[in-house]
Amino acid sequence: MSREEFENSDYMVAVGVDRATSAFVQVWKQPHMERDEPLLVVDSMGVRTSKGISKTPAGLRDIVEETRRRFTASRISHPNVDAETIVRIVESVGFSDLDRDVYRILDGPM
Repeated sequence: MSREEFENSDYMVAVGVDRATSAFVQVWKQPHMERDEPLLVVDSMGVRTSKGISKTPAGLRDIVEETRRRFTASRISHPNVDAETIVRIVESVGFSDLDRDVYRILDGPM
């Protein structure tokens, strides 16, 4: 499994790959505790959000709904989240310079 976390003053994101869910992205509102539920999880199990998602930037909510529709329409039982969607998600919460990191993490060893 590979997983890296990135923080800014408003959000913490975790990006990685594991054998169970393949590529994933998770988003928490700052300040967060390790036991807090993420605002957003996107992985091969689907798109999951918590109640706080309604208070996030509109751009993030649009990406979430678009990804949810795409996953629902997929004929694959466990669709994989692609790197471009992960980059769009992290950019929507204020991380404008992580695209290389996302690609590196997703291409790295599990």
